[in-house]
Amino acid sequence: MNPNTRPVVYRPLAQRITTMLWGVAIVGFGVGVIAHLQGYSFDVELLGIVVLAVLGTWILASAVAAIIRGR
Repeated sequence: MNPNTRPVVYRPLAQRITTMLWGVAIVGFGVGVIAHLQGYSFDVELLGIVVLAVLGTWILASAVAAIIRGR
């Protein structure tokens, strides 16, 4: 099977958004580690609250987008 004849697989919107969410979380963690190694200091509790709020909002938005797209 050559690359030109492979079937195109379309993933559901919720699955694509969840994949992006994991990618953003991993990149953010990596940026935080690099910043920490360069000497920056963080309020870990505040950072955790902000991260959880952002990720929760993103998950909620992806669920709403999947529902709207499904109609």
